[in-house]
Amino acid sequence: MINRNPFNEWTVYLVTHDKWCPFNILIKKLNGIINAGVDIVQYRDKELNDKVYLDKLIKLKTKIKMISKKVLLLANDRVAEAKLADVDGVHLGQSDLSPDRARKILGSTKIIGLSVHNRKEAYKSFSEPVNYISIGPVFSTKTKLTASPKLSSGFIKWILRESPLPVIGIGGISIRNITDSMLNGMSGVAVSEGILSSRDMYNDIKALKTRTRI
Repeated sequence: MINRNPFNEWTVYLVTHDKWCPFNILIKKLNGIINAGVDIVQYRDKELNDKVYLDKLIKLKTKIKMISKKVLLLANDRVAEAKLADVDGVHLGQSDLSPDRARKILGSTKIIGLSVHNRKEAYKSFSEPVNYISIGPVFSTKTKLTASPKLSSGFIKWILRESPLPVIGIGGISIRNITDSMLNGMSGVAVSEGILSSRDMYNDIKALKTRTRI
């Protein structure tokens, strides 16, 4: 049986990005990142070939599990590499492998997340074999060059009311722009630039974890 809710508490979810923090620096900062309160790391690098991505994914997994067995590691998009590295799961976009096919490859115990941007995608996700959905961008973002338009507050309220799945907010989020009204009903936030480019990464993560706006 698929665990429909892997999020037992408010979740801070880090999406890596080489622009904001190169891999070798990320590895060095992982101890502080995890100790500050990050619960999930999604390894995202669209530029790498599959072999190099797999090698780095395994290295990242080894480092993370040395620090904490509780922190989850997800691959971005790459289902085959997620299976080979035996990480905790994968996050899929709308143009990636379908959740049904990913579930068949990964099995029932792995976590699968899915990005949704509108009601049509959201309704479809409710009946798919995924553990959570991410909605975004909540704010304007520089992480994706081809990001979708910023979500309306009406859509965010609707999906938080209707979704049977945990909802993670993503896109331009930082401790300086989150609000209580935005957070109500979400299971957590996924952050990239807001953590990785911070001059005070440790305290910003701690503030995100306690949902305290700076």
